[in-house]
Amino acid sequence: MSIDIHPHFDGATNTVSYVVADRATRRAAIIDPVLDFDPRAAQLATDSADALLGIVEKEGLTVDWILETHAHADHLTAAHYLRRKTGAKVAIGKHITEVQQIFLPIFEIEDTRPDGAVFDRLVADGDTLPLGDNEIKVLHTPGHTPADVTYLIGDAARRARAVCLGNDRRGRKSGQRPCPRGHQRGRFRRHARETRRDAFGADADPARAAGQCSRGFAAARERRRACISATSDQ
Repeated sequence: MSIDIHPHFDGATNTVSYVVADRATRRAAIIDPVLDFDPRAAQLATDSADALLGIVEKEGLTVDWILETHAHADHLTAAHYLRRKTGAKVAIGKHITEVQQIFLPIFEIEDTRPDGAVFDRLVADGDTLPLGDNEIKVLHTPGHTPADVTYLIGDAARRARAVCLGNDRRGRKSGQRPCPRGHQRGRFRRHARETRRDAFGADADPARAAGQCSRGFAAARERRRACISATSDQ
């Protein structure tokens, strides 16, 4: 039950989107797609999203899911556009309703209710989504928003997995405090341990990992350890 991972880098927003496909069935998921926006001209474009569709066409894939790891502060999402193009369902963490409750009043958005209804599926920790012969496991990993989730894709027995998580290194750009402080440290350590255990088990050694600006869950783990250590020294 092997998977193929196709990254696409959007230079304007410094964002990596992914097409993850089940190799046998050619069913696919698109993760964190970018909708191009020119703030000076106040114009939208779909170049980045169309590049993802180009990967889908080239590889002969059928898109089942469009997955958001979190609500993005540094770019717009192309999920709605890709949903219309592919018929795929859009999924995001169920705590997106909390994010909507915060930002809808700030931006004076009156045509959207803070109930997550604009998404097809609100996922919670432990949920699974089918992807061909594989499955996508959802891990709730709150970071700079309470809606952050990590998507674990692949077969544990063969240790070939994709771990797709939100802004792991670019938290400062998105307004996330990069290191926990004070009473948050214990909670952060506990959450990191639980995430690693749920993702890979006690002795797993993931062969492949993909995430927005994060190559390899082990590398992310070491960054988090260094972050905790630096905070403890302050």
